[in-house]
Amino acid sequence: MEREQLERLLAGGDETSLAALAALRGGTSHVVWDGTTSAESHATIYRH
Repeated sequence: MEREQLERLLAGGDETSLAALAALRGGTSHVVWDGTTSAESHATIYRH
């Protein structure tokens, strides 16, 4: 995904999107993978 496309997707205005957009515009690298992952995988990542 191109950086500009990701910026457009993060233009929702909510607190999380604004923080992610600021990080992206600040030069943070990003990776977007094709496909989906299970809710259990996300829960494991964010539990820590």
